[in-house]
Amino acid sequence: MIFIIFIFGLMAGSFINCILYRLEQNQSFIKGRSYCPHCKHQLGFWDLIPIFSFIFLKAKCRYCQKKISWQYPLIEIITGIIFIFVYLETKVSIPFIGEMIISKGIEALASFNYLILFRNLFFSAVLIIIFVYDLKHQLVSEKIVIPAIIIALTFNFFMKISPIGIPAGSYGVNWLDLLLGVIIGSSFFLSQYLISKGRWIGFGDVYLGFMMGAMLGWQKVILAIILAYFIGAMIAVILIILKKESWKSKIALGPFLMIGTFIALLYGNKILEWYLG
Repeated sequence: MIFIIFIFGLMAGSFINCILYRLEQNQSFIKGRSYCPHCKHQLGFWDLIPIFSFIFLKAKCRYCQKKISWQYPLIEIITGIIFIFVYLETKVSIPFIGEMIISKGIEALASFNYLILFRNLFFSAVLIIIFVYDLKHQLVSEKIVIPAIIIALTFNFFMKISPIGIPAGSYGVNWLDLLLGVIIGSSFFLSQYLISKGRWIGFGDVYLGFMMGAMLGWQKVILAIILAYFIGAMIAVILIILKKESWKSKIALGPFLMIGTFIALLYGNKILEWYLG
C-alpha cells in the first residue's frame, strides 16, 4: 500500500508542477494539454511519466533538447514522500473502537479512514503548491487559496457526521471550531496587515490565515502559527549567520505557514496532548 501511495504522490506531484507553471503563466490549469515551456510542443504520454521521463530523456525536452528544470522531479519525489507520511499517520490515527466496529461494521470504519486520508492528501497537495509558489515569487495565489478555503470548510463541516459515530472533534472539525479557527487565523494576520499598513505582511497572508483555520480549527491553527514563526525565525537566523540574508531582508512568510500547517494537520493532536499533559 505504501508503494501505491508513493506512486499516487508522484502523479500528484506531476500535476502540482503543471499547476505551478500555469499559475506563473496566468493560464487555466483545468483544461489544456501539457507542453514544453521552451518550444511549446505538446507532450505525449511517454514525456509525462513522473521521474522516469526525466531520467530517460536525460533532463532534456524530447523535441527541442532544452534542459528540463530539476524542480519537476524534486516536487514529484517530495510529494510522494509527503503522501507516505500522510498515509502512515492517518492509518495510525484512526482508532479501532470495538463497540463501534460491532455495531456499525468494519466497512464503515474503513470508508471513514479513506475519507480522512483523502482529505489530508488533498490538503497536503494544496500546501505544497502554496509553499513552492510563494517561495519562488513571494506571492500568494488567490486562485489556489480561495477554492482551498471553500473545499476545506465544506469537507471539515460535513466530516463531523462520520459513518461510525466518531466524535467530530477527533478527526473532523465541528462548526464552532471552524468558525473560531477562521476568525483567529485571519484576524491574527489582518491585524498585522492593518497596523503595519502592509509593510510587515501582504494581504495574501490574511487569506492563508483564513485557509489554515478552515483546515485545522482554532486549537491547531494557533499551534500552526506558533510553529511557523518559530521555524521561520530559526531559518532566518541561520541565513543571517551564513550571510545569505541580512536583518533588513524580506523573507516570504507563506512557506513557513505551510510547514506549520502541515505539522499541525498530521501531528497536531499528539502535540497538543503532550503539551496539555
